[in-house]
Amino acid sequence: GTGAETGTGAETGTGTGTGQEQEQEQKHEQGQEQEQEQEQEQEQKQEQEQEQEQEQDHEREQEQEREQEQEQEQEQEQEQEQIQEQEQEQEQEHEQEQEQERLQEQELKQIQEQEQEQEQKQKQKQEQEQDCSRNRTRSRNRSRNRSKSRNRNRSRNRSRNKIRSRNRRLEQEQEQEQKQEQKQEQKQEQEHEQKQEQEQKQEQEQEQEQKQEQEQEQ
Repeated sequence: GTGAETGTGAETGTGTGTGQEQEQEQKHEQGQEQEQEQEQEQEQKQEQEQEQEQEQDHEREQEQEREQEQEQEQEQEQEQEQIQEQEQEQEQEHEQEQEQERLQEQELKQIQEQEQEQEQKQKQKQEQEQDCSRNRTRSRNRSRNRSKSRNRNRSRNRSRNKIRSRNRRLEQEQEQEQKQEQKQEQKQEQEHEQKQEQEQKQEQEQEQEQKQEQEQEQ
């Protein structure tokens, strides 16, 4: 259509019109370009903001990770410290136990030594008592022996005296017996003599009788 218009006579009008249009188009294009640039700038800004946000997010994440790592490290350190403390406590307890055992052993040793001392004292006491008792028994025995010997002497003397007196009695008795025996013997002898005399008398008488008888017979 415009081609037909330029083909007719009114060139300037149309020419100015086209110039204005061109300017408007240029302006329009420029406006569009500006808008596009603005849009691009906005997009760039948005992208930058997004990048910044991402970077911030990333930094935050890194910070969080660092914090977590720090917390973990702290926890590990704390755990290690606790473990070390526990180990130290255990060592201390072990040392205390050892110390207690040593003390108990010492006490035991002391008790044993005391017992040994008491046993020795007891032994000494017993030995002393035995010595004393031996001495007492010795002295008792000596005194017993003395008294025994005295008693023996007395009894011997008594028995001697008894024997003497018995002997004397016996002697006296024997003498008496002997005297009696002698008397009896004398008696018997006298009797025997008398008998003999009688027998002789009888014999004489018999003989005389016989003689007389013979004489008578004659």
